[in-house]
Amino acid sequence: MLTPCERLAIRQDGFRPNDGGLVTLKTADGQEFFDAHRVADRIVGRSARHDGRWLYASEPTPGTENLFQWQDDIVINEIMFHAADTPTNHSLPETVERHSVLDFDRDQWLYNQSGDGLEAGWWDTRYIPDGEKWFQRQGLIGFDTTPLAMFINTELNNPRDTAPQVVTYYFQTAFEMTVDQLREGNEFELLHFIESGAAFYLNDQEFHRFNLSQDADSQTLALPSVNNAIANGPYKIPTERFNDVTEESLQIRLRAAPIEPTGKTVLSAEQLNAGDRVIVNWKESWWRGKALEVFANDMVKVHYIGWSDNWDEVVQVARIQLPAEGN
Repeated sequence: MLTPCERLAIRQDGFRPNDGGLVTLKTADGQEFFDAHRVADRIVGRSARHDGRWLYASEPTPGTENLFQWQDDIVINEIMFHAADTPTNHSLPETVERHSVLDFDRDQWLYNQSGDGLEAGWWDTRYIPDGEKWFQRQGLIGFDTTPLAMFINTELNNPRDTAPQVVTYYFQTAFEMTVDQLREGNEFELLHFIESGAAFYLNDQEFHRFNLSQDADSQTLALPSVNNAIANGPYKIPTERFNDVTEESLQIRLRAAPIEPTGKTVLSAEQLNAGDRVIVNWKESWWRGKALEVFANDMVKVHYIGWSDNWDEVVQVARIQLPAEGN
């Protein structure tokens, strides 16, 4: 924790961002961004004389106050006493607050390093850790023999020890969004820390592709080769990706999101037939589902659409509502 007026100098032994890379300053818990600046080929620093603006410094001064050379010998030889008003530009808000939705060290990441290529449409399925192909661990997840700018919390198998070569790794996670986060005016961005190529899916729809050809399959390598993983972004995420679409989820992956209840209650299991679309209450949220089997004691076996069969369960009709028309 830095106290007021205290300075922190960071050596570049294992931290050397590339030109154009984004260097960020976050809170200790990683929940908020304090500041950020892209690396350039000139020295920049905050100027106390100019309300903390980023300006070009005259020389490096690690651990001490930033130094600047000012040109103050300017003579005004003409003054316009009745200058036209300059209109104010209100196109951007005065301040921007940044909040992290998914941190790099999130402990709910699922990953698959089996090397088995999943069929197209794999992003429509919500996987669970099975201890064979899918595992749940903390990010960052990866493997590297050299120190990186960010710490790897979960180490993958050494690629040199795998035969045949693992070309594609799959990642998946689930998270919740609040009404405040989704309110109008908020924008969402993606920062990722990878060294090769990836396709990103949000709510079962691709929204970003990095170093990967459009016709890539599970055996397609990334387009350029790179030396080490670096932070990339930010990339804007379309806000409509968070709306209620067919199924909601994030791939490398975000998951099926709950929907609003319709209020169309089911009073008796006799109202339902196997195959009927329903919405089901699970842990105080409503999810799209399908009736698989109807029992005489007002119990129904349901399948959650977009999730694997492992999540199928028998529920009371009190947890079921009929979907809105068209759903």
